[in-house]
Amino acid sequence: GSGSGGGGLCQICLKSHCARHSTLGQCAAKFGYADPSGADLEYCKCGCCGKQCGMLNCHGTPPAADLSPPNRLLEHVFSMNKTTGFPDSRGVRSLAFFSYGRYEYALVASFLDNAVYVADISVPSAPTLEATMRHGQNGYRMLEGPTDITVTHIDGVLHALITSLTGNGVQIIAMSTPWEPRPVAFAQDGVNGCDMLRGAHSVAVAMLSGKPHAVVTAYMGGGIQLIDISRPTSPSCVSHLPLPGAQSLVIRAQPGGEMYALVAQYDLDRLQTIDISDPREPTAVSEQTHGARVLELLEGPTGLDLF
Repeated sequence: GSGSGGGGLCQICLKSHCARHSTLGQCAAKFGYADPSGADLEYCKCGCCGKQCGMLNCHGTPPAADLSPPNRLLEHVFSMNKTTGFPDSRGVRSLAFFSYGRYEYALVASFLDNAVYVADISVPSAPTLEATMRHGQNGYRMLEGPTDITVTHIDGVLHALITSLTGNGVQIIAMSTPWEPRPVAFAQDGVNGCDMLRGAHSVAVAMLSGKPHAVVTAYMGGGIQLIDISRPTSPSCVSHLPLPGAQSLVIRAQPGGEMYALVAQYDLDRLQTIDISDPREPTAVSEQTHGARVLELLEGPTGLDLF
């Protein structure tokens, strides 16, 4: 995708948002830009990308768009380059947190930098850079346009899984030593039986059939991919399910042992529930669509959480 310099739009905007609203004028009306074809053109492009893709600082600060970080911790991450010697962290898309002894760490996905930063946030007001993982360097081959991060223990060792929207895959990283992360493997669309990783957007981990599996949404491919990561150095794609417009997802375990993935289908204004108890046969079991019954505010869902 694009996004730096001239205020270009990322792939998600090109495929869905701009097509959905047809013109920058309609996008501008939605977000309050007064002159989208003139003085506000670059701001409008950036604002649409910022609103729909979560980019916090793609090209300036549009006067009518609120792209400020949503909480105090993210505010510190957002200003790392100004206060603590961090490289520019442009297009922050996702954060993940973990502990190591008495220390607290954050992983910061920088979409426009094709990089993920490891920050010591034990003192939240003074984060320090511990490591940089950049696409194409030091063995990292699947960090182009990172969009989502999850951390999980596999056989007692902490690993990070990071989706690559532009690279069409997932990078697996050993985080047993936070200041020295190590790439161990990656899964890529069209390689080794992985058929649904184009535009990899979000990732979550679930224990299925006694093994850890990554569940990945593929926005461009239009579906979800289930990957056996019990051997993190050799991930194995075991199944996929078509779901047009799949973006965010969360995993829910039922008391009886059933496992479900809740998936937001942005293009279809829909929330889909998938039974993933058998990782070899994911099955759609229910859906909720914008405008149906009492669901009046489900247009273009992009995020999910459980409480």
